[in-house]
Amino acid sequence: SPDSSGTCTLAPPSRLYLHILIGTVCALGACLLVAAATACVRGGDCQQRDMAWRIRISELQFDDPAEVLGRGRYGQVLKAEYR
Repeated sequence: SPDSSGTCTLAPPSRLYLHILIGTVCALGACLLVAAATACVRGGDCQQRDMAWRIRISELQFDDPAEVLGRGRYGQVLKAEYR
């Protein structure tokens, strides 16, 4: 609202806005912590299930020399027979 000279001035924000901002930031932080904790817990479950899919190299039979089917980010892909 304009003052006595006709100049518009803004009133400083009330403390209520500050409390709302702090509450919102804290709530978002808590949500992120819960999401991170949930991801960690679920990650452990996935690791245990993935262990059932592990294949020992002694169970694979490779040609001599081994046939390279391709190359990937983690190394070469070799052709082999399982058990």
